[in-house]
Amino acid sequence: MNITKEIKGRNLNIDMLRVICSIAIVVMHVIDFYVLSYNEVGEVFWTFINILESFIRFALPIFFMISGALLIKNFKESAMTFYKKRLVKIVVPYILSSIVYSIGNQILKTGGIALETVVRDIIEFEAHYHLWFFRPLIIMYILVPVIRKIISYIETNNKIYIINWYLAIWTVLGIIIPTIVNIYNRTGIIYGIESINYMGYFILGYAISNYYKDLLKNKEKLFVFTYVIAVIATIIANNFYLNRVIGVFNNYFIHPMTFNIYIQAVSIFTYFNLKTIRLSEKVMTVVQVVGVSSIYIYILHPLLILIVRDVFNIDFFTGNLYFKSILVTLVVCILTVIASIISAKVFNFFTKKLI
Repeated sequence: MNITKEIKGRNLNIDMLRVICSIAIVVMHVIDFYVLSYNEVGEVFWTFINILESFIRFALPIFFMISGALLIKNFKESAMTFYKKRLVKIVVPYILSSIVYSIGNQILKTGGIALETVVRDIIEFEAHYHLWFFRPLIIMYILVPVIRKIISYIETNNKIYIINWYLAIWTVLGIIIPTIVNIYNRTGIIYGIESINYMGYFILGYAISNYYKDLLKNKEKLFVFTYVIAVIATIIANNFYLNRVIGVFNNYFIHPMTFNIYIQAVSIFTYFNLKTIRLSEKVMTVVQVVGVSSIYIYILHPLLILIVRDVFNIDFFTGNLYFKSILVTLVVCILTVIASIISAKVFNFFTKKLI
């Protein structure tokens, strides 16, 4: 049996995007060991990894776009209902994971545990390098009821041009101008407040799904083309701004707020909004299960990387690096997905009893 739109009430295209982006982020953080080690891996292998990384950097912006596309549209839902149903599913896993990472880091660094450090890490989103993502995400979730009221007013009064102007201004000031400036000064400066910057992706996800989708109908090939061009630009920029003398990689051009990554994210997200997914019911069930677990894939994957490296004692830099990098990536991805599915089921079991 083929399913084209939904299974068990879920949007298959969104779940496909979640799975692709979740796996892409895991792959990114595994191969970052190689990207940041130019002197150890050499020119040829670094170029291979640079190409691979440049293909998958769209992932993080798309998570914000997915959230905007799914959360804004339910205008009739009350703020309290939204916070109870949605915010808890983000905040609680964030706090629990921050506690685990903070305690683990403290034990490894100092051999002790300080409660004040745990609290500070939670408040400042610094328990581990990847948890910064929850700062803009949680702020956006808190603001969703307000955003809904504003957009509902805009749509009711037929003033969609306000959203179009907002997105245009955000793209110019938050994406294009900083990218141009950094091409010339190579400082990697990101302009604007982090949460405001990512709010643009949040609103853009809703706009593409609700306003621009019909205008872009049958333009899937165009977005494949723009994605490929953006990937090529990323590969070239990363290569050009690599300091081969000291082996330092300027990672500005893989940052979510650069124009090339913006084009990648918009292209992939729009493509999946236009394209009808046709897969077997069994495959789509797997996609759904993994899609539901995507937040845990993001939370857990650095832990699984450490387990593979330190517990399994796998040296990322010995032997054939092409084989080793692929092997490590596959092992980390498989373990992360399994652990995340289990975590999602456990969390949902307890929250259903508590909420």
